[in-house]
Amino acid sequence: MVDPRPYHEFRLGIPMAFAGLLDFDDLVFYYSGMKRVVHVRDDVVKAAKDGVYTSSGSRLRGGTVVLAVDAVRIGPPSFSTVEEAELSTDSLRAPAPSDSL
Repeated sequence: MVDPRPYHEFRLGIPMAFAGLLDFDDLVFYYSGMKRVVHVRDDVVKAAKDGVYTSSGSRLRGGTVVLAVDAVRIGPPSFSTVEEAELSTDSLRAPAPSDSL
């Protein structure tokens, strides 16, 4: 798995978290806890027939190379990550400031 972050986000679950069906923390999967996954913490700059090239200059080749891409967006851009969606939910639930003193 090639991903610059130490975790994968299950972004399709964000609407379920908004509805309260699960916690936002349930949408984050750390690669360190996955036994059969080799995590390469780097950005992909080129995918070609002879391999995948990373920003550090290395070339990865193998039977299967999985790239974590940020192509899936649900709703406005502020909901593009689990953390942003959770922060948006918290701000929606925060009480409005009172004008009376």
